[in-house]
Amino acid sequence: MEIKVKVFANLRDLVPVKPALGEAIVLDMESNSTVLDVMKKINLSRNDVAIILINGVHHPPEHIIAEGTSISLFSPVGGG
Repeated sequence: MEIKVKVFANLRDLVPVKPALGEAIVLDMESNSTVLDVMKKINLSRNDVAIILINGVHHPPEHIIAEGTSISLFSPVGGG
């Protein structure tokens, strides 16, 4: 199944595929894949990602994805 993944902030530096700013990485995943499977495929660990949005809604990394899913991944943020 085909899905789209957008990575933000410093995550862009960690993935092997460098999409243009604002563009998605298109991946072919097995059915019953989770967000964690997607993260592994693009070389991101669970600790690299703090926020996961699936079609605009927050979900955990164990969430099973479907065909056509759009995933947005955000790194932890700090500051004050």
